[in-house]
Order: sequence, then C-alpha cells, then structure tokens
Amino acid sequence: MIDWIIATYGRLGKPEEIADAVLWLCSLQATYMNGHGLIVDGGITIK
Repeated sequence: MIDWIIATYGRLGKPEEIADAVLWLCSLQATYMNGHGLIVDGGITIK
C-alpha cells in the first residue's frame, strides 16, 4: 500500500501536514463542519 502511495503521489504525508488538518478541525474556523470525514491523503482518493 505504501509503495502505491509513493508511486502515485511521490511521497508520504509529513506529520506536520496531518497536524495542520487536526489543528484546523479543533479551531473556531471549523465550527460549521459536522458529520463529514476529512480525508488528508494528498488527493489519492480522487485519482
């Protein structure tokens, strides 16, 4: 699985990229976000 991700996108996500999404979800800017999964995958799921 990891080989497929690297071949498709070129690299794995960095921990700080995941942390940025988590921090946003915990912020007041995400208060209207409800009932949706935030997928942080570098766009793999749209290919």
